[in-house]
Amino acid sequence: FTKESSWSAVTWKLGADWWVTEDSMLYASLSTGFKSGGFLQQKNDVPYDEEEVLAWEIGSKNRFFDDRLQANVSAFFYEYTDMQLRTIRDLTSAVQNAGEAEIKGLEIELLARPFEALELSAAFAYTDAKFVSYTDDDPLDGLANTPLALSGNDLARSPEYTANLSAAYTWQCAWGSLTSRVNYYWSDELYFSAYNRKDVDYQDSYQRTDVNVTFNSADQIWYVSLAARNLENAEVASNIAPENTTLGGSPRAQWQEPQTVSLTAGYHF
Repeated sequence: FTKESSWSAVTWKLGADWWVTEDSMLYASLSTGFKSGGFLQQKNDVPYDEEEVLAWEIGSKNRFFDDRLQANVSAFFYEYTDMQLRTIRDLTSAVQNAGEAEIKGLEIELLARPFEALELSAAFAYTDAKFVSYTDDDPLDGLANTPLALSGNDLARSPEYTANLSAAYTWQCAWGSLTSRVNYYWSDELYFSAYNRKDVDYQDSYQRTDVNVTFNSADQIWYVSLAARNLENAEVASNIAPENTTLGGSPRAQWQEPQTVSLTAGYHF
């Protein structure tokens, strides 16, 4: 069988930068984006429409104390029309358009080097990502033509708050350098689908800590690294895809690695 259609758009971007001082910059931008529509592989499926977005962003980038501290902050607002969503229909992957959605948020990034051997960083994010206009059948309830009002639901994989903290310290010696690093990540709860089902496709808030100690030879030819990841041994899903079991489907989940310890060595030729 043959299917044919076409989609096109003209996108644009406006932006402005203002250097308040040689170490501090303010910026703003307004732009549009476009994702083409398309077809699925089934003969009787209708095409899905193009996705469009209007994006606003303002922010500031700064350096202080002879570049020992960097501080960046940005705020954004995205308006989506006909957002494309991938879902499961009758055990088959499908793409459909989801009306309108809005994403707004704030991001803060800090990077500090109090002295040469120590590096500190922090990142914080707030995201409010919700459907503004969207109705759809729930493929799990087995009820056809009974659309649910999903306006106000969170977009998939959109935690409201996240935080990341890291620190690294390097000791220098005649034989090389020894660097220890610790990284901490915290994420708010999130959903894996537009239906926001806490019982089947939901990840609760979690935290994860990784540590690493690496020795590099003075000539930078070889190294040895000892790492421990996910010290909390947190059970964290990367994706959960529930399916209607009455149709013969089975739920599927992908998980991040559990608590893991590794020792690696390398040699540069």
